Amino acid sequence: YVTVADNVNEQVVTGLKADTSYTFAIKAFNEAGKESELLSAKATAAKPSSGSGGGSSSSDDEENKSSNLSSSNTDLNDLAIWSNGRKLPLTPSFSPNITHYTIKTKAEKIELLANPAKDKSKLTLQGKPLGNGQEVTLKEGENKFEIIVQAENGKKKTYTITVIRESEEPKESVESKETNEQKNQAESSTQFKDSVGHWAESYINRASARGIVGGYPDGTFKPNASVTRAEFTVMLAKALKLEGTATPTGFADSKQIGAWAKDAIDRMVQAGIVSGYNDGSFRPSASITRMEMAVMFARAMKLQVDANAASPFADDKDIPTWAKGAVNAVNKVGIVNGRSENQFVPGGSATRAESAAMLIRMLEQKENQ
Repeated sequence: YVTVADNVNEQVVTGLKADTSYTFAIKAFNEAGKESELLSAKATAAKPSSGSGGGSSSSDDEENKSSNLSSSNTDLNDLAIWSNGRKLPLTPSFSPNITHYTIKTKAEKIELLANPAKDKSKLTLQGKPLGNGQEVTLKEGENKFEIIVQAENGKKKTYTITVIRESEEPKESVESKETNEQKNQAESSTQFKDSVGHWAESYINRASARGIVGGYPDGTFKPNASVTRAEFTVMLAKALKLEGTATPTGFADSKQIGAWAKDAIDRMVQAGIVSGYNDGSFRPSASITRMEMAVMFARAMKLQVDANAASPFADDKDIPTWAKGAVNAVNKVGIVNGRSENQFVPGGSATRAESAAMLIRMLEQKENQ
């Protein structure tokens, strides 16, 4: 390979053999070491000239006619659904790495707008070219739309939008509206000083208002701190509002489980949502991993799990078999997303911010069912 300076726009490659096919690949790196998508192209070195000038020169063997580099980017840059001049909220919010969305509306028609990250990418809707601002008619119930992005090099990615058209219902009373407005205001008013401007600020505030998570005495939430297995089990139990008494679990390390978490863990184990390890321990103080959390959400929501289903994440091969189906299931319904560069990081410790976000997404999914 050849490394060039950041101000180089052209590079001459020497030593090529005439009438020989070569593949060239280009990748850029920034100062932080982050790399761009790989651009590649094939080219064939030109044959020597057969003119009467006394034979070919050595430069003939080194000539390379380069074709245009083809992008492999299959991302959408934007995805929006409009109805009657109003933009409908996607669940989850749009991100190029998220490929499944849900929308609920009472509208008979909607307008789909999608823009590819690369201008030369082709878009199709239900197998037909997607125009800019395409109107579609909805039937009552579930309407599934597939937008396929085809990159310049032929690579494809499918974005699926499930639009649920609800039947018209009587308008809610003024009293009900006031109750909802008060609830929304209360959920957005709670603020922790270290969470203002954080990507999960809204989720944290809503989870706090619902009594699912709490802050620290100094007024902080510590959104980027990791969560223990005991802490998350209690959070999820509060969100699910599990009631009643449960038989003590009898884990080998039950004495290490604090009194504040014991009842919640007992109820969650009895409900089949959380379990211990093969050695009979629960490990309450261990940081919960993202794959463990995904399995708990899948069980809590009673999702259908296909153990052989691959997830859309770049590090899918790193997800163990026992968690792969759950990760794919909770990602499909918009509960769990990836981190940077479409990495799921299955063994990574989940943060307090991620926990709050996933819990609120789960509750909103259950409330909208």
